[in-house]
Amino acid sequence: MSSALLRLTAVSKSFGGVQVVRDVDLAVAPGERRLILGPNGAGKTTLFNLITGDVACDRGSIVLNHAELAHLPTARRVRAGLARTYQIISLFPHDSLRQNVVLALLGLSRSRWNPFDVLAARQDLRSEADRILATVHLDRIADRAVAQCTYGEKRRLEIALALAQQPRLLLLDEPLAGLSQAERTDTQRLLASIPPSVTVLLIEHDMDIALTLAERVTVLHLGEVIADGDREAVIRDPRVREVYLGE
Repeated sequence: MSSALLRLTAVSKSFGGVQVVRDVDLAVAPGERRLILGPNGAGKTTLFNLITGDVACDRGSIVLNHAELAHLPTARRVRAGLARTYQIISLFPHDSLRQNVVLALLGLSRSRWNPFDVLAARQDLRSEADRILATVHLDRIADRAVAQCTYGEKRRLEIALALAQQPRLLLLDEPLAGLSQAERTDTQRLLASIPPSVTVLLIEHDMDIALTLAERVTVLHLGEVIADGDREAVIRDPRVREVYLGE
């Protein structure tokens, strides 16, 4: 796949004597929706951590839009077009939703280095924050403190913060985890509405929902890729059915 936006080659990581990611090769095309599937302990979140730089690779190459990321710090990877959500939500609970998004937007602005810039007076950032909140259907509660929001609203806010980074590649780590059925349906619609200019790499345990969002599936087991292809081919793969479905 010569036109891959993201390409991983022989990416590996060990903790102590345990190899949790082993020689992973992955190529994701621009605009693609790719599901990373596998049982607990398969190495999915560690793989995300390697892509974002939260954890350093032992070896391997990580290329995003023709730029090698493997030895760059996380902040440089974000500026290269990478954004991510996490399993455990990390927000500023005593600030409003709008203020959380403004802070995310400020990370892209050179004015973040200006000690004389009065953030409350930046109407441009406030307007852009409201626009982004509208895309995740949270604009009506923009002034609400995060601590007063439901868990589902916090999940959607986290996605808004990631989209505020204007990413080329968005990594979503179990975005439906812990949501009620109604919240899952709303979030599923939200994920489906992410513009095709943003490539999405998704970890999700709910296979039924995840497979409706993803075009291609990569299955990990014990840190190795055991299957990679379109949805139907992966579901039919005997090793996937044995490892993931217990058949």
